[in-house]
Amino acid sequence: MISQFKLTYITVSIIFFSILFFSEKSDEQKNELTSFENENILTDEITPYCNGVDFNQYEKQKFSDVVNMSVEINDSNAWYINLIKSGISGEFFIEDKYKTKFNSIVTVTFKDFTCSFKADVRIHGDWMDHLDLKNLVSSMDVKLKEGNILGITKFKLFLPTTREYDNEIFITALLEELGFISPRSAYVNVNINSYYQGIFIFQEKASKEMIEYFNYREGPIIEVNERYWWNTDSGEPTSEKNSEVMIFGRVQNEYWAKRSEQNLFISLKALEKFNKSMFYSYDFDRQMNYEILNTNQERIYAFDAALLATRSIHAMTNHNRIFYYDNISENFEPIYYDGFSTFLDKEASVPTAFNYQISQGLIDSAKRMLQEVELSASDFQHLLFDKNLTMPVEEVKLNLDKFKNNLETITTKKPSEVNYINYIENIDKIWIQESAEFDFYDPLNEIYLNCNINQTFKCLNEELGDQDLIFERENTLGISLDSMKNPNHSYQTEEIFKYSFGNNELTAINNPSVEIDEFNKTISVNFTKSNQKILVMGQNIQDYWNFNLNSNLDENQINTIQDFNSLTGCISFYESNMLLESITFENSFCEDSVNIIRSKGKINNIIIKTSHSDALDIDFSEITINNLSIENAGNDCLDLSGGFYKIDSVITNNCGDKSVSVGENSTLYIDNLVSNNSTTAIAVKDSSYTSIKNLKGENNQTCFLLYRKKQEFGPSYLKVSNNECIANSSYIQEGSIYEKD
Repeated sequence: MISQFKLTYITVSIIFFSILFFSEKSDEQKNELTSFENENILTDEITPYCNGVDFNQYEKQKFSDVVNMSVEINDSNAWYINLIKSGISGEFFIEDKYKTKFNSIVTVTFKDFTCSFKADVRIHGDWMDHLDLKNLVSSMDVKLKEGNILGITKFKLFLPTTREYDNEIFITALLEELGFISPRSAYVNVNINSYYQGIFIFQEKASKEMIEYFNYREGPIIEVNERYWWNTDSGEPTSEKNSEVMIFGRVQNEYWAKRSEQNLFISLKALEKFNKSMFYSYDFDRQMNYEILNTNQERIYAFDAALLATRSIHAMTNHNRIFYYDNISENFEPIYYDGFSTFLDKEASVPTAFNYQISQGLIDSAKRMLQEVELSASDFQHLLFDKNLTMPVEEVKLNLDKFKNNLETITTKKPSEVNYINYIENIDKIWIQESAEFDFYDPLNEIYLNCNINQTFKCLNEELGDQDLIFERENTLGISLDSMKNPNHSYQTEEIFKYSFGNNELTAINNPSVEIDEFNKTISVNFTKSNQKILVMGQNIQDYWNFNLNSNLDENQINTIQDFNSLTGCISFYESNMLLESITFENSFCEDSVNIIRSKGKINNIIIKTSHSDALDIDFSEITINNLSIENAGNDCLDLSGGFYKIDSVITNNCGDKSVSVGENSTLYIDNLVSNNSTTAIAVKDSSYTSIKNLKGENNQTCFLLYRKKQEFGPSYLKVSNNECIANSSYIQEGSIYEKD
């Protein structure tokens, strides 16, 4: 028999040498994967998420996995002094001077790991109900300077009483299920300065992350500027001298608007439409003119129907309205905020929204919602549980039935004819400070006007200085004074031509040559100017059409800047369902040769040769491609973001940067990928998952890159069953996972 001593010695020795062996193997693999001959190959990497939390841990987290959150304010004494001063100021609302940002550390403890992030924190709220002086706490506005919590970087921590407790969690979840932009919300247990422990409602702010979560490109977020609504002679908002108080819109995400001339123009165009919709309404404060906001008002009426059916009428007043402006479709998408609902506490009934007229559009939208929406009580119960709201399935079913009953009630209402009025009639009954001045900025003609509305738009033409002036003054009404005075005026900057093919339609911008062969189902396009584009929007193409595109532009005519229509592709497919035979493109001059956005479908063959920048860019879509062949791209050959993609065969040659770039929470399956003569065969970034059966490549500087680029995302995952890629190096950032069969 082996003695106990020898047995222990052998066991320890086996463990020691096993650890040594695997450690050496791991270090060897790490050194191989992180060695670069060219150190500039990876220039957009940011630090690993939460000190290297891996992909599997990061991806499975939900709000129900948040055990605790703590907010430690660096100068806590100053925080409490500021909080107390705001509470005893004598006002019934919280003054802006008390909404000072404080440097803080936010720590979130999940079941499996803990992360700490630097943050800015300030008091949030208009009214005093956001302050609890007894416990020295308040609702808070939080902006993480690094990292994210479940993909969110900007959020509010509400005292639950300010949002009617369970109602807010239920309503935001329901609106998200219905497809409306609604902030991700949940109960969280929060510790403030190791002094107060309690339950808050965590709710993300309207921001880039929210917009992209709902599969829209970043664009203007418009809300009401309440500057004059609060700053009245009487000090009381909502009324002054028996008149409505002046309110108008502002661009919430001005950082995006200032990024380029095109973004500024798009933002001001959206702002002007938003302001017109109030100026040309029958009630300046309570109702907007939807005909000015959207060509098709169904989407907004459906949102209103959902708000009425959930008793969220507080969100229907204009000063609580928030919209995302989709510049491609030129429509406003409503964003839920501050419904102050009592839906869960009341029997089924539809409240009366002050001065809101029940239109036929509202009734029709409620009918469609009843016909199209299917809500499972058990599935919705699980969704609520993930947001830390526990509700018996029977109660969930009763509340969903209540919602449907309220929609049914709306369909039985007698519609009234909505008569919008002229802005002059509105201005005559609106209280405006005598010193109020408002700005119009026309970037096309480089005209800047400063106007006094009380003097019937008496304006001075001022020399335009820094663009910041437009936003710092917070007085902007839009692009053009003439346009503001004309409700039907549109700022058309391009020549538009419409072409029919089959039962579908395409838009040609600035008159490229378009030939349509109905018999052979072929569309041929020749671009002769750098400002020409093709847009296929909202179509249902199911007939295996062929798109053949080319240009004869030389390098001196190249223009890759996003245009005033927010189009980056020479040809763009937007919100379309497609079954295409082929797309071929030679000699592209745009930022993207082909751009597919918010679309679904299958394409048998795509062939792209000689692209000045990216060849194929697909965003927020579900697309299957049989065969993809790309060569000679100035930047990425294939760029995928925020969607689900399957490709049988990808063959790329001479890509200026990446053969395949996968990012922003995308999922990609490729059977065969061949990458030759490119900088990188494949890069998987920002919470994305990619599986490749066969990877081959020669003369690439790098086979694969796995890393994090943007704050709101985490590590990524790449699985390669058969890797025959030949390159100098590859790279795996800590937390990302590379799996090789």
